[in-house]
Amino acid sequence: MTDELNEIYYSVYMFNFINEKKYIGITTYNPEKRKREHLSCSRKLKPQYILHKAIKLYGEKSFEMTILEKTKNKDELKLLEKKYIKEYNTYFENGNGYNMTYGGEGNFGYKFTEEMKLKMSQKRKELIKNNPEIIKKWKESMKNFWTEDKKLSMSILKIEQIKNNPEIIEKWKESMKNYWTEDKKEKQSLLKKEQFNKNPELAKEISEIQKIRGNTLEGKIRGNPKPFNVYTLNGEHIGMFDYVPFVVNYILNEQKLLNNITEKTLGNSIRRVLSGKRNNTHGFSFKYI
Repeated sequence: MTDELNEIYYSVYMFNFINEKKYIGITTYNPEKRKREHLSCSRKLKPQYILHKAIKLYGEKSFEMTILEKTKNKDELKLLEKKYIKEYNTYFENGNGYNMTYGGEGNFGYKFTEEMKLKMSQKRKELIKNNPEIIKKWKESMKNFWTEDKKLSMSILKIEQIKNNPEIIEKWKESMKNYWTEDKKEKQSLLKKEQFNKNPELAKEISEIQKIRGNTLEGKIRGNPKPFNVYTLNGEHIGMFDYVPFVVNYILNEQKLLNNITEKTLGNSIRRVLSGKRNNTHGFSFKYI
């Protein structure tokens, strides 16, 4: 960072979390910018480092940032990092912090060994096992994160990606062949049978869903779309679409033809019409070409 006299300073900073765990970091530029980078990494679907996983788990306002010391010397900066990690005991294996090394590497792209990754995984499993409320908090945070708008946007993005890169489907099929071994298929089948025997209502519900999806566009191979036309009940042609999410977006967001209905509800209703379960829905009919 730079002070009033335009002298270059490097900083050692600390994140102090609400669970009393800490993280020591160093930066050669503005600490607030470095903080924003950490927040950005925590917003990934599956953050790589335990610091970012902690931010994602507890929330972006779950910690305070403090500048511990400044220096003009990069080598001294590395020594200060080691000093404060030791002083605050923030190495992750000690259970008091989120630092993955003892510091001093001067490498923000640090690569973890397989042994260290295994230790991280085991500690995370133990943490969740001993604190089941963490899963509950995570599920609640996911409900707030995956809004209907975000789900629809993600669905449209995936469809576009597959349309422009049909080889993705082939790669996915190959990976599934390797994943679903005969032994794994048999175990999964036995597990589902046991689950359905204990909960026949769930079995019935899933059966109905599969019938609907199996006869609609969503049940077809996405690399080979089946177009359908959309009409109002008085016969006016609204347009032709390849995928259900596209027409949902068109009706609700682009043209705002309906109010007080979620994307999920409308999408499910459209699929029922396309599968022949209903003649029309919410003032529209849908027919495959």
